[in-house]
Amino acid sequence: MAHRVVQLDSELVDSTTADSKQTDIKNQLDSGNYEINERNVNTGSKTVSDGEIKTVYTLGVVVECGLAKDGNNLFDWIKNYIQNNSSAFEQARLRIHDCKHGSDESKPCSLGNVWTL
Repeated sequence: MAHRVVQLDSELVDSTTADSKQTDIKNQLDSGNYEINERNVNTGSKTVSDGEIKTVYTLGVVVECGLAKDGNNLFDWIKNYIQNNSSAFEQARLRIHDCKHGSDESKPCSLGNVWTL
């Protein structure tokens, strides 16, 4: 079974902005415009040292769409959303790919962090 996956990794200017953008994206996903099998929309922060120590605010999105056209439409919406709100984003990486399972595999795709021991 194939499905289309949209993934966003981004850094934002502050935690309030990250929370606001998270809400906007969740509202778009809740709009009913897409056939969604699974989704994760998360904010967080990390401390980095690049000459100086600073906190980076993150927003991550992973959405598994059942239909290719829905994945394409969501990708386009997120891309336009980032471009229209570019002052809120320090950086963003948006990807889309098809995920396919062999006919003998019954396990679902995993979204988020996958650890193999």
